[in-house]
Amino acid sequence: MSLMNGHPYYSAPTRHTRSLGDKFIEQTVPAAPKGMEEMPFLVARAIAAGLIQPPEKEESEPEPKNSDGSTRKQRVADWQKITCIRCKEPFIRMAMKYDTCTECRLEKSCTVCGNMFKAKERWLKCCSDACVRKSFKKPVKLRPVHSCTVCGSQFEARMSGAGWAKTCNAACAKTARDNHHAERRALRLGAKDVKE
Repeated sequence: MSLMNGHPYYSAPTRHTRSLGDKFIEQTVPAAPKGMEEMPFLVARAIAAGLIQPPEKEESEPEPKNSDGSTRKQRVADWQKITCIRCKEPFIRMAMKYDTCTECRLEKSCTVCGNMFKAKERWLKCCSDACVRKSFKKPVKLRPVHSCTVCGSQFEARMSGAGWAKTCNAACAKTARDNHHAERRALRLGAKDVKE
């Protein structure tokens, strides 16, 4: 018994002392019945000599696999058993919204060429890599046609710094700028004359 602060206390035996105690306890192993010690050896010897047929292993039928590859038994409700409206094959649906089987749902028309194909993933929209590359190209937008404010000729509209361009080329743009500045100068001179 140990003392702590003058009072006796109990401590449980440690792992080390427990294992030491186990060494001194005799393990009682049930003995084989007399005359039966050599039985497994004799049976194996008789099977090897062909005197005894080995017991036949019962072969159980393999359990049917589910669509996800598992052998777990599924509970199937009556509303899940349905016939596909396209291929007329019976299938088990996982949601009420599905009227077609998975294979028919994955059969789509290509958004680029319009051919029917079986998509490996639901999100695929194109049948081949070539169609995918074509779908990346942006369609050319037709630009409106404007008339030039200087020469009056028709030209395909383009964007400039202040919106749509009003002239057909750089020469007309320079002429338009010169005309604009001349008008502004004339207005300024006219305003000075009025003040004087």
